[in-house]
Amino acid sequence: MRATTDQPAGTSPDLASGSKQKPAMRAPLSRRSPALRACVASEAVDHSAQPRYVALGGGVEVGTTVRPEEIPARGPAIDPRRVAWSHLGLELYDFEMRDPGPYALATVLPQRVGSGWRIEAIAPLSRTLGPQAAGVRSIAWLLHREIDIVRPAEADHYRAARGVARHNGSHTAFEAAVRALDQRGTDIGVWADPSKRLYGEELVAIAARDLLSTVAGWDGCAYDLLTGPCRSVFGRRKAARHL
Repeated sequence: MRATTDQPAGTSPDLASGSKQKPAMRAPLSRRSPALRACVASEAVDHSAQPRYVALGGGVEVGTTVRPEEIPARGPAIDPRRVAWSHLGLELYDFEMRDPGPYALATVLPQRVGSGWRIEAIAPLSRTLGPQAAGVRSIAWLLHREIDIVRPAEADHYRAARGVARHNGSHTAFEAAVRALDQRGTDIGVWADPSKRLYGEELVAIAARDLLSTVAGWDGCAYDLLTGPCRSVFGRRKAARHL
């Protein structure tokens, strides 16, 4: 017959007798199973090695290395919308329904410490404009082409409407939109350019449309105040559907 004891089921004799056990020692990493080694190693992932984004120009090619001094001080960003590109000298009007020239949004991975970033992929620079990129590009085309080149008479009506909007406080709405973009982490050097006050506040408003109510003063009324002049003058144009 099997020997029996009075210990509870599932309890070792040592525990049943009240004796203390030493905690089990974990096997060295080199002796653990491959699956366990991989799990432990993942806990020490260097997140700086994750893909990031940077705006570049001058014949960008996949596989080449970008030197640290070629990247703005804020460094590569984890989100295309947070990428700095004001150092490229571009204006929002440079997008005009297309991506500007040789400039590109590069996906990069770090090389050895201090040796730069390797370009892994290239995407259109317009991705830095956020989810309303198509609207920014379309209205940039409308304002630049229609006002400066095609229909100067409409330009007078547009500037008059802008004058009324300024009288009604569009500058306050503009500053609120810029604050919303700044809080989101965008390159504020692009959006806060004083030239936007001349004409083009609509571009800032459209870019910040998904950020309505994220900061004080940036709401639907502020958005309408900034986009109203363009809508009233060019509302029947196909490009104006983005307003």
